[in-house]
Amino acid sequence: MALIIAAPIGVFTILALPMHEALRQRDIRVCGYAWAKCRTYDYSEAVRMTQIEGFRDRDGKLSRRAGIVVDFADGRRWSSADTGDFRDSVDPELAAFLADRTCLPLEQAQTEVDIPKADSKAAQSPGSRRGDKSVVGETLGLEKPNCGAGRENPSPPAGGIRDNRDLTVRDKVERPVIPT
Repeated sequence: MALIIAAPIGVFTILALPMHEALRQRDIRVCGYAWAKCRTYDYSEAVRMTQIEGFRDRDGKLSRRAGIVVDFADGRRWSSADTGDFRDSVDPELAAFLADRTCLPLEQAQTEVDIPKADSKAAQSPGSRRGDKSVVGETLGLEKPNCGAGRENPSPPAGGIRDNRDLTVRDKVERPVIPT
């Protein structure tokens, strides 16, 4: 009887072993369940970066699960809130790393649903690319010329990674957040 219950649990657990997300120097790599193909999100294709407070449950109550949502020119979206524990605040080291790699200002929203979808035509227009003004930067009048350009190995975030290995979300989530 125990084998009938334990065997399927073991099989499904083994299929979950390859699941991970890695924040690499040029992109974010997300590998899913079982044999699902890994997806990559190039930082150079990012058009918006938004910090969220959480999500709303069925009753409309805000459940706090802070994260950073990055929208890409092709309409895809990556969220750090999809991985890890429920937290009230975003790791400032993670926010600094993503801001450096995407060259985008960090916007604020209460939930991911509150963030408008990126218009892929506007995102791909001249002047909306990395190194120029971002689509968000144009509306705010912000400009970050040559942000992150020409830096193969950027300085690591303060108190964080001290070598050139990939930064995985798992590393970020398991590290305790010390308020400053």
